[in-house]
Amino acid sequence: MFYCSCFFLFSFSFVFVFRSFVLFCYFFAKCASKSCFYWLTPRSLLFFVVSSSRAFSAFLLVTYSFVGVLSLITRNT
Repeated sequence: MFYCSCFFLFSFSFVFVFRSFVLFCYFFAKCASKSCFYWLTPRSLLFFVVSSSRAFSAFLLVTYSFVGVLSLITRNT
């Protein structure tokens, strides 16, 4: 049961990390194609900050679940 929950947390967090990475790349692609100040609005900055904080929290969750699985494996061997 612990393996299943860790796998679920890992896969769920991976989706958030991947989504935030795509948004990060989109942010810089838009910045390179036009003037950054042309489309840089407070709403887009807020969206970028929220997606980055989600990516960071998902990274911490992935790290925590990975360490939990490793400690469980090493404890049982």
